Amino acid sequence: MREVRTYEGSVASDMEALRGFIAETMEAIAAYIPNRDLQYNIRLIIDELMVNGADHGNAWNRDKQVFLRIDMEPDRMRIAVRDEGEGFYYSAEDFECTTDSCCGRGLFIVESICRSVEYKGNSIHCLMDLV
Repeated sequence: MREVRTYEGSVASDMEALRGFIAETMEAIAAYIPNRDLQYNIRLIIDELMVNGADHGNAWNRDKQVFLRIDMEPDRMRIAVRDEGEGFYYSAEDFECTTDSCCGRGLFIVESICRSVEYKGNSIHCLMDLV
């Protein structure tokens, strides 16, 4: 049977609260995944998805939460982020960045790091290889 470690929590849509929550999350992950390069990529994914949820999903409404669930296995990690917004459509194929203020760049980077990314309404599910 595969060992799965789960980490989950939620945070208000507030930048200061998000920073603290992400730092605590990364401490928990570092205890399980000591590789600094993997930690960097994991933090990039979590930061991008959590901030996007607070910004685009919850419009920085502090009364709304962004939810995170991470399932860590020895060779892969599942990351799920959900906000309280209406949901959205995104496709990397439609991504075109021709200005300095383009949107979608972060999701494009997340998709390049993960084996798979699935968009379901107001939640995003990522699968990342750890080996």
